[in-house]
Amino acid sequence: MNVQTIMMASTVVIAFATVIYATLTYFLLREQRREKEKPRIQEIVDVVICPLIKKLEEQKGSFKKGDFKWTQNGFYYLRHKLEPPHGAEMLIYEEFKKVFPEIDNEIIKYNAELMKQKETLDAFADEIVLLPDYQKRVSELFEKYKKERKTSDTFFESNTKNLEYILEDIVNNKHELNSSNAYYDFWNLYKEDLLKFREREEIMGSRSEVEIGTKNLLALSERILKRLMDIMNRYRRKFGIVYKDIKKYPPVS
Repeated sequence: MNVQTIMMASTVVIAFATVIYATLTYFLLREQRREKEKPRIQEIVDVVICPLIKKLEEQKGSFKKGDFKWTQNGFYYLRHKLEPPHGAEMLIYEEFKKVFPEIDNEIIKYNAELMKQKETLDAFADEIVLLPDYQKRVSELFEKYKKERKTSDTFFESNTKNLEYILEDIVNNKHELNSSNAYYDFWNLYKEDLLKFREREEIMGSRSEVEIGTKNLLALSERILKRLMDIMNRYRRKFGIVYKDIKKYPPVS
């Protein structure tokens, strides 16, 4: 083997070794960078992404039942609104927003749709109250319940506060109440009668608006959920991110 051949072979070996070294260095640096970024990504997942997923999933379940947790004072809106974390965790959300501004925009749209739905539900509730026989029928059922149960409980007096509680359950299309609810037994007895007010022809226009708003919110929630789950799955593959409730939230198709 002559000198020239030996030199060419050496050059090839050196070049190959250089490529191997560069490749190993690249993977090592990438792994180091990934390990360095992992705590920050874990914070974003724990503080922002997973809480949003959990809240949206819970709300979807309620909305599909027609239950918006509507109340006379609008408290449901505060419960459902997708708000960023408070305090120091706000900085983590700001970082998330910089990376995913499109999701933040979707959240803004979602909250605006919630506010619109609140106004629609307010109008729906007003129309139920204005039905000529609404208050009379609820009062009759209160009296009937008191006589049958031989109770003088003030929860079943025909006053504004008690009538409002029943209105909330009608607007929210409640088919079951928590067993600790003061109206639990009353509602089980008379819910079919009371929920018929939702079916009245006089309020079908308002009810249709409620259903349209529900569809819009469900579509927005599905879109946000899909984006969040895509991010979650990408982080899981790239960084090995683990979340204790991840199995509850499989990828959205």
